[in-house]
Amino acid sequence: MLDYLRSVCPDVRTVRGAFDDAALASAWPDTALLTLGGLRIGLTHGHALVPWGDPAAAAGLARRLGADVLVAGHSHALRAAVSLEGVLHVDPGSATGAAPAFPGGSARGATAAVATPGEPSTPSFVLMDVSDGRATVYTYRLVDGATPDAPKVVKVEKLAYVKGQAPPAEAAGGGAAPAAPAPEPAPAAPAPPPAA
Repeated sequence: MLDYLRSVCPDVRTVRGAFDDAALASAWPDTALLTLGGLRIGLTHGHALVPWGDPAAAAGLARRLGADVLVAGHSHALRAAVSLEGVLHVDPGSATGAAPAFPGGSARGATAAVATPGEPSTPSFVLMDVSDGRATVYTYRLVDGATPDAPKVVKVEKLAYVKGQAPPAEAAGGGAAPAAPAPEPAPAAPAPPPAA
């Protein structure tokens, strides 16, 4: 998979995941911070955030890293929201819709958005365009059709982020859903990896 990703973009950054091959992942850090387009972007798989998917835990890691944007997953639940502190938190969910293997750490009874272990999550992924201290996040999510017999469709939503800008008052609460659907066409999804 890494070879395929490097064929799309030679500058692939990796962080250690919960179930990565130990020989491969031993050289990968738990977190990374990179600067792109005037934004400090923090990366983590998310399994070390307790509870998993929790906005407060993500905000704490973003503060420790000094990140404007934090990309953290492991919850298998799609999320793109701006915290009250003005940090963009992106969780791409699960591209395959795979069920999480375990309950969300101490998330039981918490407000964290974590998919239910053993049950498939909604397939989703995120594309993010970054430049000049701004990020435009496009979330892609597979949803049921308009009627029970209609095919599933991919719903695309857009969230515009400006560095350090807190969300509008009506979106406050540490986790507003992505903004209304984009009026312009969203970027096409990347090509699938070649069959093995």
